[in-house]
Amino acid sequence: MTPRAYVGVGGNLGTDAEILGRFGAAARELSSWAEVRSVRRSPVYRSAPVGPVADQAWFLNAVLEVELTGAVDPVPFLDRLLALELVLGRVRDGAVAKGPRAIDLDLLLVGDVQVHDPGPPPLVLPHPAMTARAFVLVPLRDLAGGDAIIPGAGRLDAVLAVVEQAGDVALVPVEDHQGDGDAQGHRGVGATEQKQ
Repeated sequence: MTPRAYVGVGGNLGTDAEILGRFGAAARELSSWAEVRSVRRSPVYRSAPVGPVADQAWFLNAVLEVELTGAVDPVPFLDRLLALELVLGRVRDGAVAKGPRAIDLDLLLVGDVQVHDPGPPPLVLPHPAMTARAFVLVPLRDLAGGDAIIPGAGRLDAVLAVVEQAGDVALVPVEDHQGDGDAQGHRGVGATEQKQ
């Protein structure tokens, strides 16, 4: 089976078109990495902010499925994702935790690998908050299917059912009419960015 990583993408600064443009730029950059064969993006969803900063715009969220050429070390992979965030406009110094941001790239899963690396930056795989967030689980299911296994948590559909019972499912599908090669964000899985 081809190894895959999953990256959560989100953002709430700028227009929908600007945020979706950053999602597309992230997918294109990832697809250029030597260890990456292709990148698919899930449909896009709008969700309420999570955390202490309630007075901010809702987020656009999606998941990128990254088909890898082989096994990868998740620590340097995360380092490169964080560097990509900065290139795409993420501000970390002085930023309010869980506040508004141009883009967020969260490494959710790398195959069935489980990691607890204190860093810096710290890395826990699977991402420690993903099993409580519908805005991660729903687009992940769009790509990986409900039978996908989240290491240490179980079947994705079972994990999502717990989140749904808790009432954390306020997601609104977003129509993505970007014509820049970015994946489409309406019902169904988006297009694939592949190496040429």
